[in-house]
Amino acid sequence: MKRNTILLSILLLVAGISLGQSNCLSAKLVLPQNNTSFYLNEKERPVFEWENRSADATQKFELSRSGKILYSTTVTNKILDHSPQLENIYQNGKSDTSPYQWRVYISSKECEEQVSKTGYFYVLSSNPRTVASGGAEINVTNIFCHDPAFDSLGMVHFSAQIDLINLPTSFANWDISTLTFDGNTIPVTQLKGCAAPFAPQPNSTLSIPPGITESWCLDFSVPFGSNTLLSSANGMMGSLPTVVSDLDSLPSCICNYCNSLDFINVSSSLTPVNNMQLLNYNIVQQMQINGLAPIKEFKAVIIGLRHTVNNDACKVCTKEAKNMGLFNHEFPGNPFSHPKDITNSTIVWQSGNEGNADVNNNSDYHTNQLIWTAQNPVTGVDFSTSPRVFQLPIGLPESHLECCNSEFEMCIRYIFTDINCKTCDFQVCYTNATP
Repeated sequence: MKRNTILLSILLLVAGISLGQSNCLSAKLVLPQNNTSFYLNEKERPVFEWENRSADATQKFELSRSGKILYSTTVTNKILDHSPQLENIYQNGKSDTSPYQWRVYISSKECEEQVSKTGYFYVLSSNPRTVASGGAEINVTNIFCHDPAFDSLGMVHFSAQIDLINLPTSFANWDISTLTFDGNTIPVTQLKGCAAPFAPQPNSTLSIPPGITESWCLDFSVPFGSNTLLSSANGMMGSLPTVVSDLDSLPSCICNYCNSLDFINVSSSLTPVNNMQLLNYNIVQQMQINGLAPIKEFKAVIIGLRHTVNNDACKVCTKEAKNMGLFNHEFPGNPFSHPKDITNSTIVWQSGNEGNADVNNNSDYHTNQLIWTAQNPVTGVDFSTSPRVFQLPIGLPESHLECCNSEFEMCIRYIFTDINCKTCDFQVCYTNATP
């Protein structure tokens, strides 16, 4: 019967499904980005964030430096905030300028331990900000990513506030003609007011008297992958050239919108349907997503099927699409064969206002992906105010021997694209055992 198991596995893989698939994936490190610098004389500290792509797994965070493990802890969330223990490590190591390394270990009953790539960052004693002997300072603050931040040329776009300070101890006006951001010269005429963006811009030279601070805002861009910003204000103080520099960490512009959403699995079930042609099971999923903007496209994609039997003789070898663990759709005369939104207001979707999914119809009425498209892509469909309920008919492998018992685990990824073109996904697994 081993040959039957192999054949079933091959057929499921052809259909985009793996038999006994386990999500044995390593964590994907998100923040802090590699090469980011933090300074002990400033408030900002590393906050560690990663994506755990393995379900029901144990997570362990590890911090090291020069091959020596400094800190290790088990973490339940996918984020580790700053703590007194970490602060003590940074303070004790401030004389060392080598980078810290961090990794996340993922382990579960079904998977061997998976180790993430190694991230690295710096914690230094102080920010090497240069102060001119004449008493001028520059301070770049409030650095924000544009939305969208990335362009087709590989540049990342930011906005920032720049404080230009002529200390009371200086001996003359500070006349600034240009700024330099990441090696690019920016004339002061490109500065704009922060509180009032349409305020008058400086002339060709910005003159700041002693004891005065002027705050301006500007837009700038750096190549993708840049983690720090070296900036300077270039001018004259009296007859002396005065160039003042600042070094700052850049925020990550990688989207973390999905992390702010709260997916609520209100109820879910995988139940048999008796005496129905082409399908033998039905999934009913009730879901609500707090914090989510209205949706213009919703997908359900089968990503895994596990079939366990009580006896090898019960394993099924099939070439029939109806037993390959695929969604069933649009079979004439069968009201249960329509994958659909069965929430009361189904007029929000296309497909004849009946809540039916849009699928690429084919002669065998089976697919591994279902798509719902909002009738109005501008206003979308609300998933956050109240739950929505979906019916997903499906055909699973089955044995007709009375002595056979089967247990199924079906995993589906739900993918949402909102009216702002932001896409997030959530995974739900369903189980069912037959007596």
